[in-house]
Amino acid sequence: MKNIYCRLNLSLNEFEILDAYVTTIIDEIEYRDGGCEMSDKEDINVLRNILKNVKHIKVSNKKFEAPKKANLSKISKSRAQIKKAYQDLKAENKKITVYSIAKEAKVAHSTAAKYIDIFKEDLI
Repeated sequence: MKNIYCRLNLSLNEFEILDAYVTTIIDEIEYRDGGCEMSDKEDINVLRNILKNVKHIKVSNKKFEAPKKANLSKISKSRAQIKKAYQDLKAENKKITVYSIAKEAKVAHSTAAKYIDIFKEDLI
């Protein structure tokens, strides 16, 4: 069986909050009346090791900005295609519907519907 690893991407502030919370819980388990079970001690040791072996990774803003930029580019391209399709259909005196715009612009029906503001006044 393969090992499966899970990773949490936390800001330093988020990690510190989680670390403080887990540490508080560990302290409560260790100092409660009657001590703790052996399985609790094993779990506590696992948690302590996880918290000791945290990797701090610096992430540039580019990692977060690149998808936003790509999405804006895609939106701009889709809007341009829809606008051109609308102008072409209007020039040819064809029926203007979300479906006809989507077909002419070669975009998904939902995309054409999302940017209905471009051709709303001539919509049938």
